[in-house]
Amino acid sequence: MTRDASNNKSLVEEYIHCLSTRQFDKLADFWDLDTGNWWVNGTPPAVPYGGDLGARERLSQLLDVLGGFEQYEFRIKTLTAEGPRVVVEGQPKGDGPQGRRYRNDVIMSITLQGGKIVDKREYLDHEAVKQSLE
Repeated sequence: MTRDASNNKSLVEEYIHCLSTRQFDKLADFWDLDTGNWWVNGTPPAVPYGGDLGARERLSQLLDVLGGFEQYEFRIKTLTAEGPRVVVEGQPKGDGPQGRRYRNDVIMSITLQGGKIVDKREYLDHEAVKQSLE
């Protein structure tokens, strides 16, 4: 593994650690907020949050959802880095108000440039998301 790939892998591990330990205020520090793009599989209106969105806007969406959970963690199953790209297979889970439970399997392809995330492509099970919000 090259030094860049190793550094990128470490940055993504730190990012996910902040996510998993509810340090949501630190997540923006990992992004290039001016040009960063965060794509989620799915097409509106069937998947209201699907498609491309700037990092700043997507982080705001994420905080609105995760902030309601009393407990949240993201377990990394596999993490592979090559050059500027890091691919993560993970399992987020959370418990929230009114007994809401969230369990999912997620694949994320994260591209870094200059030590910042510039692109994130996220693939997840939307039915699991829907069930956690009902």
